[in-house]
Amino acid sequence: MLAFSIKWDDSILFQLSIFGLLVLFGSFGFSYINFIGITLDRETPDQVYAKEPFDIQLNLNNSKRAVDSFFIMIFDSLHHSDQKGSFLYSYVPSKETMTQKFKSMIPRRGEYYNFTINLASHFPFGFFSHSIECSYESPITVFPSPMDQVTMLNILKVRNGQASASLAGDKVTVGDFRGLSPFYPGASIKMIHWPASIRTGELVIREMEASHLEASVLIVHSLYPSRGSKKNSKSFEKLLQFIVSYSLYSSSISTEFILAASFFDWEPIYVKPGTDDLLKVLTLLASAKEKREGDATPLKNVCDSFQYYKNVAAISNVPKENWEYEVGSEFPSILCSDMTGAVE
Repeated sequence: MLAFSIKWDDSILFQLSIFGLLVLFGSFGFSYINFIGITLDRETPDQVYAKEPFDIQLNLNNSKRAVDSFFIMIFDSLHHSDQKGSFLYSYVPSKETMTQKFKSMIPRRGEYYNFTINLASHFPFGFFSHSIECSYESPITVFPSPMDQVTMLNILKVRNGQASASLAGDKVTVGDFRGLSPFYPGASIKMIHWPASIRTGELVIREMEASHLEASVLIVHSLYPSRGSKKNSKSFEKLLQFIVSYSLYSSSISTEFILAASFFDWEPIYVKPGTDDLLKVLTLLASAKEKREGDATPLKNVCDSFQYYKNVAAISNVPKENWEYEVGSEFPSILCSDMTGAVE
């Protein structure tokens, strides 16, 4: 109403009105041009571990030939911070790419898709706003986080007060000769290759290729003999973390092992060092679901098929007093352990 009461012959007010209209329409034009030619690319790893930080890189590109862009705001769903996942690019030169790196973390294992990024521009003066939502369908596979190595080894080594050194990672001392390696603490003196040690001036030991029956075997199950037994999701997650830790540890010391798990329908997976077997196991564990069993027969059948292997362990997320008799009474050589001491 005030605008209609102003006399248009007032030169100062007229000039201010014209200036205001120019600013308004100019802002619209600038805000539109500011967002033209702006594209965004995100670089993320294909596989990560749960609860472990990983690097992400954003590449903001201005493809315009001669016009710079200003004040581009980015909201990334993978960026968790006090700023609510926002980045501000105050200046993006023409024909250039601006990069921004940050760390992110995904707390739970699984397959993750459709991470979004919102680009917004309020330049200039905030009169007009332009925004674009970018969706990235490239999945990120999140493996279970590895269990602490000391905890993992303790779970394997303790059995009625006795240690299972082979399952915990002792080097193979029988099999086909593979080569020589430097002596390490804990290696058997019998494995020292004395002629080569004298020649080189340092202790070296024989590396042996494990025979088929020398591979360690992990039998993983969730046997609940009692109908009243309650599921424990935390202990199952710890069980998966144990398998991840053992897989990484076996790979680091070049030891082959076999994984037979109820949640993989008891299909044995042979994990050989230096192959893609490790990645296969980790990928399967990312989406594994507990398979609650009430019948011990499948477990016994698997134990029977591996009873002639030298190093066999039955591991469960169920307290072993509920199922140890089912295994130990028929297969006394099999180590039995659970996640009771590993659950926080």
